[in-house]
Amino acid sequence: MIIHTLKQTTLFSLFSLAFVACQMAAPKPEIEMLPLIMPVTPYETEFVIRGSSEEVYEQIIQLSQKLNLNAVTLDPNSGLMRFEQQSLSPNDLDLYCRFPVIDVNSQSPLSNFQTWNQQLLEQGAASAMRGEVTLTFLISQEHIERTRISLRSNWMAVFALQKQPCNSRGVFELRVEKALKRQ
Repeated sequence: MIIHTLKQTTLFSLFSLAFVACQMAAPKPEIEMLPLIMPVTPYETEFVIRGSSEEVYEQIIQLSQKLNLNAVTLDPNSGLMRFEQQSLSPNDLDLYCRFPVIDVNSQSPLSNFQTWNQQLLEQGAASAMRGEVTLTFLISQEHIERTRISLRSNWMAVFALQKQPCNSRGVFELRVEKALKRQ
């Protein structure tokens, strides 16, 4: 469970944020807002594109350079590729991820990453929040002219020395898929 893996300070920060968000929201007299940290799962998708596995491998490397992704693992023999990006802004996180603290009753986010970042800075945080993403590709030749790609992503909001996993909205992954299909 995610709550057990968070350090107490992270948990305190998240629930402080949830409490502040509850206070800022318009009160509903008959329903009390209760904060909850969403369970996080990696985003996974599969798709097929034209080309041999060698061609697709090269396309992914080219795309990773355009997206400023750092190669962590490249194994052409197994078809495994892993990339990381560690300089996403709070705005990027709002675009690509779901805010992790929600109202139990409505399942609506209690804030967003830009607001959370601003609150942390106002409370004296030493640095701004940033985001991280890890993309893992597994490439397999399906046919002489078709290659199957399994894509898995993991997202993280980082503030000070704390990390909070986040659920993807699927926007970035769809962007990657469309870019690879166009090449």
